[in-house]
Amino acid sequence: MTFFVCFIKPMFHLNTVIMKDLLFKKILLVPVLMTGVFALFLSSCDKDKDDDSDGKSLAVTVNFSGTKVPSAGEQLMVVLVYSPLSEVDMENDGPDDILLHTLTANDITSGVTLTFTNIDPAKAEVYVAAFVDSDGDGSPGPGELLECYQDVSALDALTGKANATNVAGKKAITINLDQILTMPSLAVTVNFTGTTIPEAGNEMQMVLFYSSLSEFNPETDDPDDVLFHTLTSGDITGGITLTFTDINPFAEEIYVAVLVDSDGDGSPGNGELAEFYKDVSVFDVLTGQANATNVAGETAITINLDLVLEMP
Repeated sequence: MTFFVCFIKPMFHLNTVIMKDLLFKKILLVPVLMTGVFALFLSSCDKDKDDDSDGKSLAVTVNFSGTKVPSAGEQLMVVLVYSPLSEVDMENDGPDDILLHTLTANDITSGVTLTFTNIDPAKAEVYVAAFVDSDGDGSPGPGELLECYQDVSALDALTGKANATNVAGKKAITINLDQILTMPSLAVTVNFTGTTIPEAGNEMQMVLFYSSLSEFNPETDDPDDVLFHTLTSGDITGGITLTFTDINPFAEEIYVAVLVDSDGDGSPGNGELAEFYKDVSVFDVLTGQANATNVAGETAITINLDLVLEMP
């Protein structure tokens, strides 16, 4: 038992400092992922906005037609890129051009038109997205208005799930800005189907990782997200669903495990319920004897929690 606690406890027993770090990571998720595209716009645009050009122009009218309406004083950003958003280097690239405008009350009720005046006529692909920076941090976050032309989700375009509309050759377009950025979520339902059944009051921990557990060091690493829940008698008989929100939309690997802390020591031990999705032993995964099941792209999974941890 001593070896197991030393090996596992750093992974599952999250203290206050770790929890604050996880919250910090979650808050910064979207700005970090999209910094290359949306933050530091002015420094990443090479065009001289004061230089009259013979290049093509494109007038972009933005109307606010949805349930979420911005406030006067918030900044509208209209960005232009010459390649599909999914091909943009998130770490190093910025938009090829950007228009910034501080919204007025009249803009919000009547719409506003901004014009790109220096579009490269040799480019066969031109994509445009609009964004309202409601919190003033310079990058899109959950709950803010963001979309590509013709009602294409910017997040779907960035992740390659959808194609933005090519506007090359157009002189004017209209974006009815009504899409709100929503990060992916994963609902995890846990049923207790085995011979070992937890008791009401036991704590259930659900953990999520973005990388293979073969690369996980329990001495120094922490899960990327964790959910805690104190079990009720209804949970035990009818199952319980917890949901991870604000999941990294660019993650190619996602692994989920669940354990029940029956003895209250904060870490899994012999005889306690613990397993990864699809009946994979936690101990086998952490010791490299088995691979956890990748759930990237899933929106809901079910874990029938019946594996009891057994140390050799």
